[in-house]
Amino acid sequence: MSNTAKKFALKEKIARFIIRRFVPKEVVDAVEYEIQSGMFTEQGGAKELPEHVLIEDRGAETTIFSFAGGALLFAGQPTFEFRKLLTKHGEDFNLVFMRDIHRLAYHLRPEGGPGGLEFYEGEVNRVMKELGSKRFIALGDSVGGCAAIYYGTRCGMDHVIAMSPPCPFYAYLEPKMQLRAYTDLPLLFRSWEEFYEVAFITFATNFVDLAVRRVVGAEGVWRLPEVYLEATKRPSATIFYGARCRPDTRIAKMYEGQSDVRLVPLDTAMHNTGAWMKKRGELAEALIDDIGRALQRMEDVALKTG
Repeated sequence: MSNTAKKFALKEKIARFIIRRFVPKEVVDAVEYEIQSGMFTEQGGAKELPEHVLIEDRGAETTIFSFAGGALLFAGQPTFEFRKLLTKHGEDFNLVFMRDIHRLAYHLRPEGGPGGLEFYEGEVNRVMKELGSKRFIALGDSVGGCAAIYYGTRCGMDHVIAMSPPCPFYAYLEPKMQLRAYTDLPLLFRSWEEFYEVAFITFATNFVDLAVRRVVGAEGVWRLPEVYLEATKRPSATIFYGARCRPDTRIAKMYEGQSDVRLVPLDTAMHNTGAWMKKRGELAEALIDDIGRALQRMEDVALKTG
């Protein structure tokens, strides 16, 4: 085993040790099941694919890219459930699942080292060209939501659905925000689950930000929301976020006032809004409704432009 592999193996053991003792059991079980079941191995005779991408080409005119967040969950749930959700509740889409195997916000290439942003942009463009769909939608939860905004804009997609994108990281990392996250006693007494989740995300973001900057430097970190806000041509966007999650609300407000952005505040202090909606039985309806809105808007624009 190479030194790099040994380093990542050690980090994995430490992370699992910490997570097993501090993360709610249902969250851990979901992640473990996803890993053990082979999340990037398609059932039913599909060809073997690289571990950073899974493509389901159904010959559809609409393709949905789902970008995994740092917890390796797609839209707050394992990939097979997400595929089942879209198949059951929506039309027949092509589905593309992408993940950052290093959990460093897509800034590292799969084999390690800098150049991840460019690598994944190239992969997204390659798959878009390969599928040849008329419409493209990007979807993601947490860091996956940031990736959906970033690559949805950079690669010329039509619509983005982002659930609690935590970038820019400073919204979590400024001293006053961290102090609030770790000492929010009213939230602690109202909901231990919400308090823990925000504190844990804040704590983990420190290490993600440090690791990313160590590899690519401060100038190499993706510029969000600037990449989206400064684009001359960009996708429409829907951003779901916890209305009582201070960092996520602050980030959502950065997109406020944009005619092509719909902000959807949810009655929770949690960061993982995908999992929150799923637990309440609202995730499928919210996703399919927003996809339907976007497709109808695209159709209306196409009719107007001839």
